[in-house]
Amino acid sequence: FIGLHVVQELLARNCHVVAAVRNASDERKMAPLLAMQSRGQGTLTIVGGCEVLRAGSFDEAVAECEACFHLASPFWMDSRISDPHLELVAPAQQGTINVLRSCVKGAKMRCVVITSSFGAIMNIGGSKPWPLDFAYSEMHWNETSAPIKDKFPEPQNVHAYRWSKTLAEKAVWDFVAAETPRFSVTCICPPMVLGPNLQNFTCPEELNQSSLIIFKMLSGEMQHVMPGSVGFVDVRDVAKAHILAAETPAAASQRYLCSGATRTWLQISGLLRELFPARPIPSACEDGSVDQPCLTLDSSKIRRDLGLEFEPLAQTLQEQVRSLVCAGLL
Repeated sequence: FIGLHVVQELLARNCHVVAAVRNASDERKMAPLLAMQSRGQGTLTIVGGCEVLRAGSFDEAVAECEACFHLASPFWMDSRISDPHLELVAPAQQGTINVLRSCVKGAKMRCVVITSSFGAIMNIGGSKPWPLDFAYSEMHWNETSAPIKDKFPEPQNVHAYRWSKTLAEKAVWDFVAAETPRFSVTCICPPMVLGPNLQNFTCPEELNQSSLIIFKMLSGEMQHVMPGSVGFVDVRDVAKAHILAAETPAAASQRYLCSGATRTWLQISGLLRELFPARPIPSACEDGSVDQPCLTLDSSKIRRDLGLEFEPLAQTLQEQVRSLVCAGLL
């Protein structure tokens, strides 16, 4: 999701891009990349066989690169995850270290930008929940999703995903402290990422997790509004944040919370009903509540350091839904 937008943005800047993928022979998944390759902007090389849990598999992809954007990490929080330690935590944590070790071997590497997550910051639910209207910034870390005797708090896969991103980012900073690589490292922490999907889909289950939530809200599959609140950010802004971090010397060794508007899910439901009044969008939480506390996310640092401005939320939602309609899912 984010990766395709990063590639598209880099090619628009006439960069030479190396896309590291697992299976370059998967024609359906490769189609969006191959389409970008044929547009004549910049140059795009695709390197297959890159598995995050296989040490050294990224060596070829990063060998001649000056910047690396590590965006891949499993983001599933539903029943398709049966072993969260194996399927979520290990690819996020060890996979990130494997990419960094490959970057160390690249003689030209000057910066690495890593997609972390607001999940590595937030403390909602879990074993040590913070107030639901808490004001978050980059100084905070997730504590509440930690497993107790190897078991994650309920809902387990939700907290396992958040903890996977927490451990992965902490592993980054531990690696930098221990190895002192010649390249700089920056982490970008977006919350709920929405917007135009560039992937090819055959069914809703192939959607990225954030887009899948919006699909369920508009398709009638979601009977009640989810409780709580979160920050929302356009996928194009997240892609720009990664590239600006690579271009901005002041971003070295920094962690950035990358969020636009913060809203409750009830407010999102209301906005979607205004934008798409014909859709069967839920209007109340399961307990009947029509109001929820709303957290705050401070994005002043990324605005100041990188000059990033955020797309209006309504526009992002319209683009998200347009993608779902164009894909034949709605």
